Amino acid sequence: ATDRKAFGKAGGGFGLDGANRFEIPEEATAGLSALTLSFDAFVPPDFKAGAHSPWLLCKSGNELADGNLGITLDSSGVPTARLNPGGGRENAVALTAASRHPLNFNEWNHLVLSYDGRHFRFHVNGKLEGEEKFGTARPLVASPIAFGQRQDSFGDGYPFRGIVDEIRLYNRIVEPAAIENGSAGNPTSEWAFDPDGPSHKTRPRDPGEFCGGTISPIPGRAIQWSL
Repeated sequence: ATDRKAFGKAGGGFGLDGANRFEIPEEATAGLSALTLSFDAFVPPDFKAGAHSPWLLCKSGNELADGNLGITLDSSGVPTARLNPGGGRENAVALTAASRHPLNFNEWNHLVLSYDGRHFRFHVNGKLEGEEKFGTARPLVASPIAFGQRQDSFGDGYPFRGIVDEIRLYNRIVEPAAIENGSAGNPTSEWAFDPDGPSHKTRPRDPGEFCGGTISPIPGRAIQWSL
Protein backbone atom coordinates (compact mmCIF):
# COMPACT_ATOMS: atom_id res chain seq x y z
CA ALA A 1 0.00 0.00 0.00
CA THR A 2 1.13 3.54 -0.68
CA ASP A 3 2.14 5.57 2.35
CA ARG A 4 -0.03 8.66 1.98
CA LYS A 5 2.05 10.50 4.56
CA ALA A 6 4.92 10.40 2.05
CA PHE A 7 2.86 12.23 -0.60
CA GLY A 8 4.67 15.51 0.04
CA LYS A 9 8.33 16.18 0.51
CA ALA A 10 7.71 16.74 4.21
CA GLY A 11 4.45 15.07 5.24
CA GLY A 12 1.60 16.32 3.06
CA GLY A 13 1.84 18.01 -0.32
CA PHE A 14 -0.60 19.77 -2.66
CA GLY A 15 -1.41 17.59 -5.65
CA LEU A 16 -1.88 19.43 -8.95
CA ASP A 17 -3.86 17.30 -11.39
CA GLY A 18 -4.00 19.71 -14.33
CA ALA A 19 -7.44 21.03 -13.38
CA ASN A 20 -6.87 22.54 -9.94
CA ARG A 21 -4.45 25.00 -8.38
CA PHE A 22 -3.25 26.42 -5.08
CA GLU A 23 -3.42 30.19 -4.76
CA ILE A 24 -1.93 32.58 -2.22
CA PRO A 25 -3.95 35.81 -1.94
CA GLU A 26 -2.76 39.30 -2.81
CA GLU A 27 -2.46 40.26 0.86
CA ALA A 28 0.59 38.02 1.26
CA THR A 29 2.69 40.26 -1.00
CA ALA A 30 1.17 43.63 -0.06
CA GLY A 31 3.70 46.17 1.13
CA LEU A 32 6.75 44.07 0.31
CA SER A 33 9.65 46.04 -1.17
CA ALA A 34 11.59 42.80 -1.57
CA LEU A 35 10.63 39.14 -1.61
CA THR A 36 12.04 35.66 -1.92
CA LEU A 37 9.70 32.80 -2.76
CA SER A 38 10.91 29.22 -2.38
CA PHE A 39 9.10 25.91 -2.81
CA ASP A 40 9.59 22.27 -3.71
CA ALA A 41 8.05 20.74 -6.82
CA PHE A 42 7.72 17.09 -7.79
CA VAL A 43 7.70 16.54 -11.57
CA PRO A 44 6.11 13.22 -12.61
CA PRO A 45 8.12 10.77 -14.75
CA ASP A 46 5.59 11.14 -17.59
CA PHE A 47 5.81 14.95 -17.71
CA LYS A 48 4.29 16.52 -20.84
CA ALA A 49 4.05 20.22 -21.57
CA GLY A 50 0.76 20.05 -23.48
CA ALA A 51 -0.30 22.65 -26.03
CA HIS A 52 1.31 25.50 -24.04
CA SER A 53 4.26 25.82 -21.69
CA PRO A 54 2.83 25.01 -18.25
CA TRP A 55 3.07 27.54 -15.43
CA LEU A 56 4.52 25.94 -12.34
CA LEU A 57 4.02 29.27 -10.56
CA CYS A 58 2.36 32.48 -11.75
CA LYS A 59 1.81 35.78 -9.93
CA SER A 60 -0.38 38.54 -11.34
CA GLY A 61 -2.15 37.22 -14.41
CA ASN A 62 0.42 36.43 -17.07
CA GLU A 63 3.89 37.38 -18.30
CA LEU A 64 2.72 40.75 -19.69
CA ALA A 65 0.88 41.86 -16.54
CA ASP A 66 2.35 44.36 -14.10
CA GLY A 67 3.73 42.48 -11.11
CA ASN A 68 4.12 39.15 -12.84
CA LEU A 69 6.55 36.69 -11.27
CA GLY A 70 6.60 33.06 -12.27
CA ILE A 71 8.15 29.91 -13.66
CA THR A 72 7.23 28.14 -16.88
CA LEU A 73 8.52 24.84 -18.24
CA ASP A 74 9.31 24.08 -21.88
CA SER A 75 8.50 20.76 -23.59
CA SER A 76 11.66 19.18 -22.14
CA GLY A 77 11.04 20.46 -18.62
CA VAL A 78 13.66 23.24 -18.74
CA PRO A 79 12.47 26.05 -16.42
CA THR A 80 12.28 29.76 -17.23
CA ALA A 81 11.82 32.37 -14.51
CA ARG A 82 9.64 35.34 -15.47
CA LEU A 83 9.28 38.86 -14.11
CA ASN A 84 7.41 41.96 -15.20
CA PRO A 85 7.88 45.09 -13.04
CA GLY A 86 5.80 47.62 -14.94
CA GLY A 87 3.62 45.66 -17.34
CA GLY A 88 3.75 45.23 -21.10
CA ARG A 89 6.08 43.36 -23.39
CA GLU A 90 8.83 45.97 -22.97
CA ASN A 91 9.15 45.21 -19.23
CA ALA A 92 8.94 41.42 -19.43
CA VAL A 93 12.07 39.56 -18.29
CA ALA A 94 12.69 35.85 -18.94
CA LEU A 95 15.61 33.94 -17.39
CA THR A 96 15.92 30.43 -18.82
CA ALA A 97 18.06 28.17 -16.65
CA ALA A 98 21.66 28.81 -17.71
CA SER A 99 22.52 25.12 -17.52
CA ARG A 100 19.63 24.31 -19.90
CA HIS A 101 18.99 21.26 -17.73
CA PRO A 102 15.38 20.19 -17.29
CA LEU A 103 13.99 19.76 -13.80
CA ASN A 104 14.53 16.29 -12.36
CA PHE A 105 11.66 13.99 -13.27
CA ASN A 106 10.25 11.60 -10.66
CA GLU A 107 12.12 13.63 -8.02
CA TRP A 108 11.70 16.73 -5.88
CA ASN A 109 13.18 20.00 -7.11
CA HIS A 110 13.85 23.09 -4.98
CA LEU A 111 13.11 26.39 -6.74
CA VAL A 112 13.72 29.94 -5.51
CA LEU A 113 12.79 33.33 -6.99
CA SER A 114 14.01 36.57 -5.39
CA TYR A 115 13.50 40.23 -6.30
CA ASP A 116 14.19 43.52 -4.52
CA GLY A 117 13.54 46.05 -7.29
CA ARG A 118 17.14 45.94 -8.51
CA HIS A 119 18.10 42.25 -8.60
CA PHE A 120 16.08 39.33 -9.96
CA ARG A 121 17.55 35.90 -9.24
CA PHE A 122 16.52 32.34 -10.06
CA HIS A 123 17.87 29.28 -8.23
CA VAL A 124 17.23 25.63 -9.08
CA ASN A 125 18.28 22.92 -6.64
CA GLY A 126 20.64 25.27 -4.82
CA LYS A 127 22.34 26.62 -7.95
CA LEU A 128 22.02 30.17 -9.29
CA GLU A 129 20.63 29.67 -12.82
CA GLY A 130 19.91 33.27 -13.79
CA GLU A 131 20.19 36.89 -12.68
CA GLU A 132 18.99 40.23 -14.06
CA LYS A 133 20.04 43.63 -12.67
CA PHE A 134 18.14 46.90 -12.96
CA GLY A 135 19.79 50.32 -12.74
CA THR A 136 16.70 51.95 -11.21
CA ALA A 137 14.56 50.36 -8.52
CA ARG A 138 11.32 48.98 -9.98
CA PRO A 139 8.83 47.87 -7.32
CA LEU A 140 6.66 44.80 -7.78
CA VAL A 141 2.94 45.35 -7.15
CA ALA A 142 0.96 43.09 -4.83
CA SER A 143 -1.08 40.38 -6.55
CA PRO A 144 -2.19 36.73 -6.05
CA ILE A 145 0.25 33.85 -6.59
CA ALA A 146 -1.06 30.68 -8.27
CA PHE A 147 0.68 27.30 -8.31
CA GLY A 148 -0.18 24.88 -11.11
CA GLN A 149 -1.77 27.26 -13.60
CA ARG A 150 -1.47 30.66 -15.25
CA GLN A 151 -2.98 32.99 -12.68
CA ASP A 152 -5.52 34.57 -15.06
CA SER A 153 -6.81 31.08 -16.11
CA PHE A 154 -6.62 32.03 -19.79
CA GLY A 155 -7.41 29.23 -22.26
CA ASP A 156 -6.78 25.85 -20.68
CA GLY A 157 -4.92 27.51 -17.81
CA TYR A 158 -1.50 26.33 -19.08
CA PRO A 159 -1.60 23.70 -16.32
CA PHE A 160 1.20 21.88 -14.53
CA ARG A 161 0.59 18.37 -13.21
CA GLY A 162 2.66 17.31 -10.19
CA ILE A 163 3.02 18.21 -6.50
CA VAL A 164 4.15 21.32 -4.62
CA ASP A 165 5.16 21.52 -0.98
CA GLU A 166 7.05 23.59 1.61
CA ILE A 167 6.11 26.99 0.15
CA ARG A 168 7.95 29.81 1.90
CA LEU A 169 7.73 33.58 1.41
CA TYR A 170 10.39 35.96 2.78
CA ASN A 171 10.04 39.75 3.00
CA ARG A 172 13.67 40.17 1.94
CA ILE A 173 16.24 38.96 -0.53
CA VAL A 174 17.82 35.68 0.53
CA GLU A 175 21.40 35.82 -0.66
CA PRO A 176 22.72 33.10 -3.02
CA ALA A 177 25.13 31.70 -0.43
CA ALA A 178 22.27 31.16 2.04
CA ILE A 179 20.19 29.41 -0.62
CA GLU A 180 23.09 27.17 -1.63
CA ASN A 181 23.84 26.06 1.93
CA GLY A 182 20.24 25.91 3.13
CA SER A 183 20.51 28.68 5.73
CA ALA A 184 17.74 31.02 4.54
CA GLY A 185 16.31 31.41 8.06
CA ASN A 186 12.68 31.80 9.08
CA PRO A 187 10.19 32.88 6.40
CA THR A 188 7.58 35.61 6.82
CA SER A 189 4.84 33.17 5.79
CA GLU A 190 4.86 29.43 5.16
CA TRP A 191 2.40 27.00 3.62
CA ALA A 192 2.54 23.25 4.27
CA PHE A 193 -0.14 20.60 3.83
CA ASP A 194 -1.94 18.03 5.94
CA PRO A 195 -0.66 14.50 5.19
CA ASP A 196 -3.95 12.81 6.14
CA GLY A 197 -6.84 12.24 3.78
CA PRO A 198 -7.80 13.83 0.44
CA SER A 199 -8.22 17.34 1.86
CA HIS A 200 -5.59 20.05 1.63
CA LYS A 201 -4.91 22.33 4.60
CA THR A 202 -2.42 25.03 5.43
CA ARG A 203 -0.83 26.06 8.68
CA PRO A 204 0.87 29.33 9.68
CA ARG A 205 4.36 29.15 11.15
CA ASP A 206 3.17 30.73 14.40
CA PRO A 207 -0.30 31.35 15.90
CA GLY A 208 -1.76 34.60 14.64
CA GLU A 209 0.66 34.93 11.75
CA PHE A 210 -0.87 35.60 8.34
CA CYS A 211 -1.59 32.51 6.29
CA GLY A 212 -4.21 32.14 3.63
CA GLY A 213 -5.07 30.97 0.17
CA THR A 214 -7.76 29.56 -2.05
CA ILE A 215 -8.07 26.36 -4.00
CA SER A 216 -10.11 25.35 -7.01
CA PRO A 217 -12.10 22.22 -6.04
CA ILE A 218 -11.77 19.04 -8.06
CA PRO A 219 -15.21 17.67 -9.04
CA GLY A 220 -16.26 14.72 -6.91
CA ARG A 221 -13.65 15.32 -4.21
CA ALA A 222 -14.32 16.87 -0.82
CA ILE A 223 -11.71 19.52 -0.16
CA GLN A 224 -11.43 21.25 3.18
CA TRP A 225 -9.62 24.46 3.98
CA SER A 226 -8.37 25.88 7.24
CA LEU A 227 -6.30 28.81 8.47
